Amino acid sequence: MSKLTKPKAAGFTKLVGPNLLSRLDAVVKGLDGNAAYPSLPVDLTTAKAAGASYAASLADALDGGKKALVARNKQRENVIQILRQLAHYVELNCKNDLGTFLSSGFELATRNPSQPLTPPTIRKVDHGNAGQILISVDALKGAYSYEARYGVSGPNGSQPASWQSIGFTNTRSAVTIDNLTAGTIYVFQARALGPLGYSDYGHAVAYMAM
Repeated sequence: MSKLTKPKAAGFTKLVGPNLLSRLDAVVKGLDGNAAYPSLPVDLTTAKAAGASYAASLADALDGGKKALVARNKQRENVIQILRQLAHYVELNCKNDLGTFLSSGFELATRNPSQPLTPPTIRKVDHGNAGQILISVDALKGAYSYEARYGVSGPNGSQPASWQSIGFTNTRSAVTIDNLTAGTIYVFQARALGPLGYSDYGHAVAYMAM
């Protein structure tokens, strides 16, 4: 079943002042006595108190004092955390029913349609220790993880007859590929996993192990 009722949770961090308080108030009113949500992770009295504290901190911070601004930001983050907890609970318990979801006071998240990922680029290949080659892959926005494949180069630079694969998520560090045979040329390619599945493999890079 497709997920039709995801709260606009990420948007909480974009709300400030009266707009954030208005969202909290709508959620408190929507959940108060709502039979669809009998076991709230945050008591509504606590939520109301958090809203009142944030409202008071807004007034205190009008003079621009450093301590008052820090207190205001702390109270704002507290309200956001409460909304996130309630949003997660509503998403799990609305049974993907739009009417039940909207009764909570939350708004629907709107997303741009996912697009296929372009193949990632291997930006650098280098030697590590004996029998190791290090490959670095450019990060792709929207990628969950990556997979590199490698194999011994075929005759006259043709594609490998067989491949081995290694998965990774961190593109900030080079990926180490071990147990390679010195003096042998290997071919490397990478692909990325996104919302619509794996991308195609990117361009092939050949490199000799040492």
